[in-house]
Parts: sequence; C-alpha cells; structure tokens
Amino acid sequence: MAAGAWKLFNNAKKKIGNGTINLAGTNWRIGLLQTAITDVAVSLWGSLTGVEVASAYGYVTSGLSLASEIWTGADGAEDVTFKFDVGDRTFIASGGDIVSIKSAVIFIGGTGAGSCHVLCYSTLTSTGYITIANGNSMTIQMASTGVFEMY
Repeated sequence: MAAGAWKLFNNAKKKIGNGTINLAGTNWRIGLLQTAITDVAVSLWGSLTGVEVASAYGYVTSGLSLASEIWTGADGAEDVTFKFDVGDRTFIASGGDIVSIKSAVIFIGGTGAGSCHVLCYSTLTSTGYITIANGNSMTIQMASTGVFEMY
C-alpha cells in the first residue's frame, strides 16, 4: 500500500530547526493509529496514547523500527532540494487480525515518552479502517520522492 502524503507535525518543523530532532538519527520508528491526525501540534509519541492500534497479533506498542534512513541533496548547489527518506515497512498479522488502522506516524524511538519526538504522519485510508487479516501483511511503501523534501 502506498502511503498518502507524509505531513510534518508543526512542532517537528521547529525541532528540526533547533536541533532537537536529528534527521541523521538511527532510531526511527513507525506506529499505527486508530484515528486520523487532527492535532498537527502534537510533539511526542506519548501524546498519542489511547489512539494507537492495540498491541496484539503482530503489532507491538510503539510500532516497528525503520531502516535505510537517508538524507540526500547536493551540497553547495543553488536551489537544491534535500530529501529525507526511509525504507518501506511491513506489518504482519499473526494469531489474529490487526484491526482499526487509520493512519501512521514516523517518530524517533527513545527510552521514555519524553524522548520520542514525532516527525510526520500519513492518513492511510480516508474512509473506514484497514484490517490486516491473520496470516496477511501490509507494507507501507514510501513515495519515490521520499518522506519529505526541503527546498
């Protein structure tokens, strides 16, 4: 499944600028939510308590790790576009269905809710919910343009 456009949380923009969020970090995670994001001022993963997909049947609290983080762009060029990207991620249902999936959030994993800064979100379906049936999988495919671009 191709993810919809990823949108940066407002606080993430500020945190990128002041260095709180380091895009060269290696502890990126993706979590699934039961609701669409309506508060773009969310700052921490812990603020989304109660809307995360239930931890069962292959989905674990705080989602799954992401790999292949890359930040690309031509240094020194004028009017260059820089791109942040991560690898696709597959969620697999085992022992039962993973239910009530509506959106996904990319965030920095940490040792506590205070260190898990959210970066961006994507609405995976505009109607109803997605269910991953027992024994099936869902791959969130990142766009060829990356998670986001800066100009």
